[in-house]
Amino acid sequence: MFDLNEFWEKFDSNPDKIIEDNLEVKLDNHPYVCIGTFYKTILEGSGLSSFILNLIPDGTDKEKMMEGAREYLYEKAFNNLLHLDFSNEYHVEQIQKHPKEAILQAINTLIPVFEQNEEYEKCALLKKLEAVL
Repeated sequence: MFDLNEFWEKFDSNPDKIIEDNLEVKLDNHPYVCIGTFYKTILEGSGLSSFILNLIPDGTDKEKMMEGAREYLYEKAFNNLLHLDFSNEYHVEQIQKHPKEAILQAINTLIPVFEQNEEYEKCALLKKLEAVL
């Protein structure tokens, strides 16, 4: 039998009653988040690195530090693509919700870097991403 009092108790606004909801939602591997993190890290991360390097005192090798920061950002950004399945329709749909121009700009930034470092597997993955846009 349905207990009406028990039902209404669920809406009780008594602050002494604590309701604990254990809801855990992880979005870090969601395709929408992965692709957004990818291109935003590439497009906005370099500017942030330049800003931070301007705070470093003169006399240090800023160019070497900038190159190291860029490589780190590019690697971190690229790693987000490893969670994507370009044959999965849902993943492709989530990718296509983002601005195509921004993703292409990020791809075009990374391909020459990876070609120079002879990381052709990474270039191939970037080409797969480009193909689903």
